[in-house]
This record gives sequence, C-alpha cells and structure tokens, in this order.
Amino acid sequence: MKFIQAVLNKSEWRKKLTDPEIVSRWEAEAESYHVRAEVFDYAIEELNWLANAYDDSTGIEPTGVDFVWVSTSSHFAHSRNRSFVDPLLISAFRQSCA
Repeated sequence: MKFIQAVLNKSEWRKKLTDPEIVSRWEAEAESYHVRAEVFDYAIEELNWLANAYDDSTGIEPTGVDFVWVSTSSHFAHSRNRSFVDPLLISAFRQSCA
C-alpha cells in the first residue's frame, strides 16, 4: 500500500507512530491516497507490527515489502561485500517500481 510506504519513508516514523497528533495528521494524509477509514486503521495496525519487529541490537527491520528486511547498522551493511550487493539491490528496486 502506497500510504504505508510513505510512512516508512518518513524519518523516525516509529517514534512518530506513538504520537496521536502526528497519527491524526497521517489520517488526513491518507485521504490523498484515497484510503478509507477502516483501511487506515488496518495500516496503523500494520505499522505498529512493523515497528515492534524492529531489532535494536542489529538495526534489522521489515520493510513494506513482504519478506524483505533491511538494516543500515548490521555488520553486513558495512562490509566490503556492500559494493557487490548495492547494484543488486538497485536492480531489484527498479524492477519493483516498474
């Protein structure tokens, strides 16, 4: 869902998710995505699940794409293999946007 992805792209979205005032603004934003109230409630539940799945020790978290997890702080993200993986990730991202 485009709305969930928009929230996931926001900085500190997990922290913002706990602020009722911000969530209220997100509800208004969801209308621009033509999201109905009951779908918005489901999206917030999904975002809470994603926020709770975050692992503080590794920085690994799920994305809005099923079975895709990311980390910017894991050992792998800082390894020499990153230069090999980045083109693959970019290619996969481009294909998913097509």
